[in-house]
Amino acid sequence: MYFCALGRTDNTFKITWGSGTRLIIRPNLDDSEPSVYQLESKKESSDLAACLITDYSPNPINVMFNGGLKPETTNGSTVVVKDGDKESASLGVVIWTKNKDQFQCSATYNGQTYKAEKEGDATCSETLSETPVFETDERLNLLSLTVLGLRLIFFKSVALNLILTYWAWSR
Repeated sequence: MYFCALGRTDNTFKITWGSGTRLIIRPNLDDSEPSVYQLESKKESSDLAACLITDYSPNPINVMFNGGLKPETTNGSTVVVKDGDKESASLGVVIWTKNKDQFQCSATYNGQTYKAEKEGDATCSETLSETPVFETDERLNLLSLTVLGLRLIFFKSVALNLILTYWAWSR
């Protein structure tokens, strides 16, 4: 059993949890398979590439580069996304390289190997949808235009007041 203690050293407070105690807080997520994506720069002059591994839980995950190198066990970052009253959490790892031509990444998770999807294999569509992403509200536009008009009238009245005051004092 460990007790939390507070000690004072050099006008700073340090919380001590006991020797060798490590506190790890993990979200309560169901096991899920990872998604592995290999991202490359669109610029011809750039050799940057990245490996994005996401949607897996729980930690850790083994990441392999270029097929034959020694796997590296890594812990990802937890990202919590709030959508209305619901929250969803996801773990993710991003690994960068400066040699996109020879870069190949894969992940081993729970005994299965997941290879990266190349950019051409991606299922995302870059076409525009028929529904507009940004919709305007007529009342908001009218309100913004009204506020802009009132500001213009206010600044004109201030300018006229300054001119008339200067004219009256100069006589």
